[in-house]
Amino acid sequence: MQRISDLRVGGSARRDFRMFQELCGEEAYPNVLIVTNMWATVTAEDGNAREQELATKDIFFKPILDKRGKILRHDNTQQSAHSILQNLVEKEPVVLRIQRELGEGLDITQTAAYNQLDKEMSELAARHQKDLETLRDEMADAEQEQDEETRKELQEEVQKVETELQKVQSQASRLASEYQAELRRIEEKLHLKEG
Repeated sequence: MQRISDLRVGGSARRDFRMFQELCGEEAYPNVLIVTNMWATVTAEDGNAREQELATKDIFFKPILDKRGKILRHDNTQQSAHSILQNLVEKEPVVLRIQRELGEGLDITQTAAYNQLDKEMSELAARHQKDLETLRDEMADAEQEQDEETRKELQEEVQKVETELQKVQSQASRLASEYQAELRRIEEKLHLKEG
């Protein structure tokens, strides 16, 4: 779902869409329906222009539409909702990339989705590290100038960025270990049911 009224697609939405692509895999793209809504909040001209931009730019939905995905409009009527659902019902089910990878015995950390997450976490960690270095340089300048107030403010910022950096560095490994624990729990339940 994408609000046609949004003038821009933010960074987090684009990251989510990249993750969606990695989870599904290109073989599932023909089954993807991208639904735009909030058409009553824009003029027809603005909505059409925005839809065209979303459909033709690689950073938006073009990769999926090029592989036979569809973009549909929901105009807040029951008829358009039924039409969207009818498009979905007519699709043949496909196995998603993440399902196939896990079914082939890959560990979650070996999947394309995890690799995308790891890449984004690494980029975020690198940005935090760069911010940290900049803050430390500014703090050193404040110390030289004996500007105690600025130094204290910068020290607080350094602590915030260090905390964020630690969160980012531990998040991916935590996700992988939680997945492994859940997988073991499911396997144990299956063994109990079989026994």
